[in-house]
Amino acid sequence: MKQIIDVRVRVRKVEFAQCKTDMLVAGRFSEAGQDETIGALDKRLGGGIERLAKLGDFTGKPKTYAIIYSEGKIAADRVMLLGLGERKRATLDTIRRAAAAAASRAVDMKVKRLALGLHRSFADRFEAAALGRALAEGVYLGSYRYDEYIADSGNGRLGALDVEIVDPDAARIKSLTPGVAAGIVVGQAQSYARTVANRPANVVNPPALAKMAQDLMRGIKTVSCTVFDEKKLQASRMGGILAVGSGSQSKPRLIVLKYTPAQKPAKGLPTVALVGKAVTFDSGGISIKPAQDMDQMKFDKTGGIAVLATIRAIAELKLPIQVLGVVPATGSMAELVHVFADLGILLLLFEIGLETDLKEMFRAGPASLAVATVGVVLPFALGYVYWALLPHPAVPTADLATAGIFIGATLTATSVGITARVLSDLGRMSTPEARIIIGAAVIDDVLGLVILSVVSGLAAGAAVTVLGIVRTFAVAVGFLVAAVLIGRFVMPRLFDIIVRMRTRNVLIVFSVAFALGLASLASLAGSALIIGAFAAGIILSGTNQFDTIEQEVRPVGSIVAPIFFVSVGASVNLGLLNPATAESRATLGVAGALIVIAILGKLAAGWGAPWARFRRLIVGVGMVPRGEVGLIFADIGRRSGVLPDQVFGAVLLMVMVTTFVVPPALKTLFSRVDPGE
Repeated sequence: MKQIIDVRVRVRKVEFAQCKTDMLVAGRFSEAGQDETIGALDKRLGGGIERLAKLGDFTGKPKTYAIIYSEGKIAADRVMLLGLGERKRATLDTIRRAAAAAASRAVDMKVKRLALGLHRSFADRFEAAALGRALAEGVYLGSYRYDEYIADSGNGRLGALDVEIVDPDAARIKSLTPGVAAGIVVGQAQSYARTVANRPANVVNPPALAKMAQDLMRGIKTVSCTVFDEKKLQASRMGGILAVGSGSQSKPRLIVLKYTPAQKPAKGLPTVALVGKAVTFDSGGISIKPAQDMDQMKFDKTGGIAVLATIRAIAELKLPIQVLGVVPATGSMAELVHVFADLGILLLLFEIGLETDLKEMFRAGPASLAVATVGVVLPFALGYVYWALLPHPAVPTADLATAGIFIGATLTATSVGITARVLSDLGRMSTPEARIIIGAAVIDDVLGLVILSVVSGLAAGAAVTVLGIVRTFAVAVGFLVAAVLIGRFVMPRLFDIIVRMRTRNVLIVFSVAFALGLASLASLAGSALIIGAFAAGIILSGTNQFDTIEQEVRPVGSIVAPIFFVSVGASVNLGLLNPATAESRATLGVAGALIVIAILGKLAAGWGAPWARFRRLIVGVGMVPRGEVGLIFADIGRRSGVLPDQVFGAVLLMVMVTTFVVPPALKTLFSRVDPGE
């Protein structure tokens, strides 16, 4: 992701003509005559400024400018003259706009260093501190560009702009300095608010915005940040926020910020309360809104973002007042792509459950169980240790422990479907290695889904404690076991009755309804939706109608499952895979480390059953592909805000590489074996 331009502002004592810079900026009013600053520059430039005025090429009117190249007559490479309009109408906003115009033009011209002498034209009208603040604010306003998701090109802007506010008078420099410092704080807050406001709703959803608030206030002792998730909102009976967000895929959050100055607040000043609405995408009246500018509905979160940035600025400025900030953050509709993507996930896991043969799993024996256990525990442990405890490339994550659990979880999955298809195509399904791989992969899927339930709980805000993880694990296992035991007894009899209804598509309707219903029941029980869908598949695989159900579900899954894969692919910022940038190299470094851990962790699983006789390298390679289960893990982490774009891209590369290397590797390994063996 491209970083927003880095603006650095400072003050410097120097004569204007001796200021070494790429561009020196001075202002001129529209009235005839020159002030002292312009006159001195004009003299050094050989009357070039006056000639422009006489020719009518520069009148000093608002929003006009002219550029003169110094040709070595002064230290600056060029001089920009900015029109300030009529002197009698000049305000602080005049100088703010002039500074913004200069900074904007500098960014367009790819100027690295900019020197401002605009304040000299206003010295007799405003205090120096006020002028300094207006100049700094203007620089940030004008230099800002939102091109975060636009790829770099040969004519792209520079990544930084150095700005100096220059004056030859030491006393005036001293007076300007506190105002410039305050202007920098305000300008940076403005840039932050503009950046977050411009980001689309698939990036800034309520949970992500709450995490941004926590990150923004981290380290500021005078500000407390409290976030109410959906459970706390429900316990607090805040039905309004819950109702607005009830149709959205992203659950609402209430962000409460409280600023208390380090020193006792000034007497007589009331506590100030700021309330900002943060609807991450406003779909109200979507059926009657025109399609044009629909993308701008993302700006309905701007009020809340303004509150976050304002509280941060107040804390940095150390204002002597108490301030309370309240930001209700919610979405107002279900994002249709995400809804279908979630449906695709549930049907994928429903199909995996249908393909899970419990009898085969139990027949697999100790060897498959040992291989599966090593293939889950070792990659998880290596992934967690790498991310949470060892140094790695600088990729941002706020909570290393939670992110480490997600990273480890993505490394545990094995795609039984991919491995089974490869073995079938190679005609090796009857070999001892194939039986162990398939048995281990089935057990691996069950363990992986339980782990996925745990990390889903962490994504929803569960505490990262041993007790919390054990509780979530116990709920997932308990629900899965109870659902399968009860379902295997009840559902075969129920479906024998349903099939007699002789109604069109009755099996597919009841099967999908059962999967979605059990997924909802799993969520109500405190587990994950995917556990319920997986359990539904296992249950229905024991019915007399199993073959028909599997045959009819597959076309439905073929429609919605690709939407999940497309949504995952669309979420990847391809700019992060460009090795030409430092940020991308960090991402690729993380991806490389995860690929090595992913492959070695599963290869070691082949040696997990030392008492059994089989070709261990073949079993290890067969356990390597992550496939769709790895994508589901990564996508949950991305949506919850635990895995930022850089880490998500790295995980996706790991999933792709481990999925694509297995077929040729297995073919090569089996080709070394006598076909008659």
